[in-house]
Amino acid sequence: MRKAAAGINQLNTALQALLNPADPKKAELLLGRMGNASSSEGDSSLDGSAGVMRQGDRVIQTSNNYQKDVFNGDIGFVARVDKAERELVVKFPGKNLCSMRWTDICCMPSFIGVAVF
Repeated sequence: MRKAAAGINQLNTALQALLNPADPKKAELLLGRMGNASSSEGDSSLDGSAGVMRQGDRVIQTSNNYQKDVFNGDIGFVARVDKAERELVVKFPGKNLCSMRWTDICCMPSFIGVAVF
């Protein structure tokens, strides 16, 4: 369902290109196979096979994180990408900004939801 030619990864990549295309003014992180991230200057062990997360991307949390008060299914937007710290700062509606280190990223692009809602 995720990796096939018509899987969610392909759909989200196509929708991201339309709704939040690459822009030199927007910082981004490359996502590796396990959801780990590196800056676009890159960690060579990560290949970007799961895509790119950039400022303005819509995301959905995929696991509960009680310490950060975000839960599976919460939808938010990437407010900032800190390349130096390899961190995403996500704004979930009704909550404070949530910083996620690249080793803790448990959210994925959710552009498909834009088409469905």
